[in-house]
Amino acid sequence: LLHSLDKVFHDIGHGSVKLNFGTGSATKVEISGAQNLRNHGVLMVTGYGLMLLGSLVALGKNASPGVWLLAHRGIQVTGMILAAAGLALTLTREGNSQSSKPFDYSKATADSVLKAHGIMGITVVFAPVIQVVLAVLREKKDESGRLKGKRLAHVVLGWVVIIMGLANCLLGAELISRKLGDAPEPYLFAAAAMLAVAGLALAFKVFNYVRNIGKGSGRGGGKGGVTRAEAAAAAVKGGGGEGAHEGESPGSARDRRATDQAVVVVATV
Repeated sequence: LLHSLDKVFHDIGHGSVKLNFGTGSATKVEISGAQNLRNHGVLMVTGYGLMLLGSLVALGKNASPGVWLLAHRGIQVTGMILAAAGLALTLTREGNSQSSKPFDYSKATADSVLKAHGIMGITVVFAPVIQVVLAVLREKKDESGRLKGKRLAHVVLGWVVIIMGLANCLLGAELISRKLGDAPEPYLFAAAAMLAVAGLALAFKVFNYVRNIGKGSGRGGGKGGVTRAEAAAAAVKGGGGEGAHEGESPGSARDRRATDQAVVVVATV
């Protein structure tokens, strides 16, 4: 059969079959740019996997204060470069094929999966640039240990990019299966496993952050602050201790001491 790779596709492109009626053989004809799509999937899964690894490194910053930041930066930048390269492959068309035109949603089979994959892909490739800017402009840590302003935005945006990027890889696996007939399992398993790790790591980070904030909430604002109970006890001691104030009757002194003790108990709780 005569065929043209430029005309044979009637939708977003799923390849075709070339039949030889003389021999009865069939030959698969892949869409133009098929290998680019496969390489795109590998680069994206690897890129966001590296970004996840870089975020996991940041979780251990207390264990290696002199090393973690360099490792975090290097791994994250490498992941960003791979993701950008993956996007570039989708914008590169081989030959003159009209079927692989990027972001062409006019075809009949350009459903919500394809559209969502394209929109999410663009977002998670360019959002890390904003995250880098936030990292450069972030405020210094305050003594409370709370994440605020640009520092908070840097952390939140980083995890959003990782989770959205890996989730988008799941959509991409479905699209590669549709367009090329490839088994989606390698992409699905890799992205799903990393999503599970990201979920656990994020849950640990939130739990640890909330726990640390809870520990610090009972302390004063200055360095080496004291607990509320210690402050209350100091106030009791400074208020006259066991003795009666000048001009105070013994009965009033007993009532005052009972009240002060109750304040200490409440502050401790």
